[in-house]
Amino acid sequence: MTIPLGLPPLLDVYIGSPYSDIRKIERVWRANVSYKYSRFLIKQNLSFFSPIAHAHSIQSLGAISKPLDYWMSIDLPILRICRHLHVLTMPGWIDSPGLLLEINFAQFHQIPISYIDPSSFTSTPQPPDAA
Repeated sequence: MTIPLGLPPLLDVYIGSPYSDIRKIERVWRANVSYKYSRFLIKQNLSFFSPIAHAHSIQSLGAISKPLDYWMSIDLPILRICRHLHVLTMPGWIDSPGLLLEINFAQFHQIPISYIDPSSFTSTPQPPDAA
């Protein structure tokens, strides 16, 4: 998907993380990690967007079944105007179709990517498996 935006980056960080899982407890845990990392960025005075923090609260009102294309049509234009993609490497991140699309999109648009350990919020420029 090509997003023809001539805008400079408007947000510091786009938080990429897995979400979908058949187990509700896993989705809630993943959302909580996203909330905690969002709080971590707020304390650093960084602007950010977290699709999981945004959408999970809406989903909590009642499940909404939308295809991946729907979510990507919202998320990728926002990623395009971010300075960095931070990938929360919680279990399942490498198998998340949406997160992999976000990583590929960031690579294509030369948006720097950092891989974030969800337990310590330490950062590395390479995926954990590549380290």
